[in-house]
Amino acid sequence: MSPSRSKDPLVFSSYTIRLMIGAIALLFPVVVLLSAPGITPSLSWSYYTGARDLFVGLLFVIGAFLVSYQGHKQTLQKKAAGKFRKWVGENQETFVAMVGGVAAGAAAVAPTAKCFTADCLVPTAILHYVGATILFAATAYFCLVAFVGRVRAKLAADEGSRASKKTAKALLAPKRLRIGVYLFCGWGIVLIMLASIVAAITRFYPISNFTFWMETVSLELFGFAWLTASHYLPILTDESERKKTPLEQAIRQSK
Repeated sequence: MSPSRSKDPLVFSSYTIRLMIGAIALLFPVVVLLSAPGITPSLSWSYYTGARDLFVGLLFVIGAFLVSYQGHKQTLQKKAAGKFRKWVGENQETFVAMVGGVAAGAAAVAPTAKCFTADCLVPTAILHYVGATILFAATAYFCLVAFVGRVRAKLAADEGSRASKKTAKALLAPKRLRIGVYLFCGWGIVLIMLASIVAAITRFYPISNFTFWMETVSLELFGFAWLTASHYLPILTDESERKKTPLEQAIRQSK
């Protein structure tokens, strides 16, 4: 088949990008932990172990996918002054994803502090902390604003339809479940960020390797939220919403 007649997509869809971001974030702690000599003081501290290349590489991949992500456009209620403000207003999701992607890259190239004293708080360590904070804040935005807002709009539309009770139940249940997932992941990330900040200020760490576990749980919440938003998970989407994996598509076409 000639290139002009090929029907293969030239770029990833937004749903596929969400799937990739979610899968990488979920596997991130596991891959790094298996490559490091053991549980490090923090997940970021694996930069100083043999897992450094994996840690940096995975962060860069997540950042690249976020920068390439194209979110849904917003309809502005008021006219924004200036082209940049108007673009940001209409493309909030794209802008936040881009900022989060750049922050992921900054966290990757700037190593964390080697110790927890003021002497170790060098500029690169500060850049790492700021980048990581912005990255998780961007995910909290998607969970608590973008993803959940879109599902709530679809839920309201489905509830207002005249579908049968059986059909309505099949349509509404997955959406309500997704809302719960987004709220759980979003608020979980926010609480972990606040707990980590308090622990860093007070130097009180309730468990051993506290920062490592907080970063790990945050990444798992991060990954599960984006994986949910990919619409590839059958339990969290109804039949009309669910995206098919290449294997499922091949099986369906062969029948």
